Amino acid sequence: MIKLPYIKIEQLDDYIISTSMSARYLIEHVHFEYRSPYISDKSLADDTWNLEKYKKRLLNQLESENVSINSSPNSIQRRTDIKRISEIGNFINKSSGILFPTPIVLAVNLRNINTEKKSPYKLLPEEKCMEIESDAILTVIDGQHRLLGIEASNPDRWDKINLPVIIIPNADISVSTKIFIDINSNQRKVNKSTVYDLFPNIKLSGYNAIGLLSQVIHLLNERDTSPLYSRIKTLGTGVGSISQGFLIDYLTGCLGAENDPRASDNPEAFVAYYYQLLFQYFKIVKNIFPTDWQNEKSSICKTNGIGALIKLLPLLINSYGQIHDAEYSYSDFFIRVKNQHPDIWVHGNEIGTGYKAQNELFQMLQAVL
Repeated sequence: MIKLPYIKIEQLDDYIISTSMSARYLIEHVHFEYRSPYISDKSLADDTWNLEKYKKRLLNQLESENVSINSSPNSIQRRTDIKRISEIGNFINKSSGILFPTPIVLAVNLRNINTEKKSPYKLLPEEKCMEIESDAILTVIDGQHRLLGIEASNPDRWDKINLPVIIIPNADISVSTKIFIDINSNQRKVNKSTVYDLFPNIKLSGYNAIGLLSQVIHLLNERDTSPLYSRIKTLGTGVGSISQGFLIDYLTGCLGAENDPRASDNPEAFVAYYYQLLFQYFKIVKNIFPTDWQNEKSSICKTNGIGALIKLLPLLINSYGQIHDAEYSYSDFFIRVKNQHPDIWVHGNEIGTGYKAQNELFQMLQAVL
């Protein structure tokens, strides 16, 4: 039995319970399967998975980064993403402040449904606490990745983390499923460009590079001397042919900007370097392909072309050196591209979109190098 402080929150003709639980308690007590607590056959009622059993089941069935676990046709368990769990664990290990402001949502039921007990918990308003019976079973409606991510973090941190928890009293499979669907189908993912545009507001290490790259992109988009002037959708929508989110993902993934020590040690030097690099690079491309650059239908300034060009940039730096020292070599390279593939940017419109199309353009450029 455990006693917890609680707030009873009434909604229409029903209520939910808000409380707080330690990460360690949740890791040791919460179960990760929804169907078994509700089946009538008592012999199957113990088939719920505690965390250790659940982890072993995941690892045994792991064939790729994403695995799907279904113990029964009625389970509401969703696709489990091993990569995401690992990322959450790493995030916790590196963090020093608030981790999870949103609550874990749990159903609480009696393990033995044939018991004479009427409820798996008691509310004790006089004592300002609630008691959860020792034979109650807590199952995850929402938050399984967060809990598994905490378990993947350093165990020394578990006792330092308390999580907000919403308990849905006596939630059968129908109620659990409805709540799960309401939580996960009605939320709208925030555009990545909008998220990145907020990073400059965060003064924490680890956010520096993306926040500074956002500043670089704003400069490139707002200065009328820039080759990318008014071509970037800084919030992911509106005027422009490429999004800020796309550019930052490529700059961090292809150029390793996220790991550049200048982001923390010398932010001004970081902004100056990436601004000048991208300014000069795309100015050269614009000068060699002026007709394509001004043609809104050309792939050169869309995700296909820009993605291929950014992917190519580290190879050019490796071959010719930094652009400010070898501007002629960069120009000469793109002249060769134009001579060998005069319709390369028209071709870029004909091969579809996405990583595969960008990679095809990149390979054409790389072959000239």
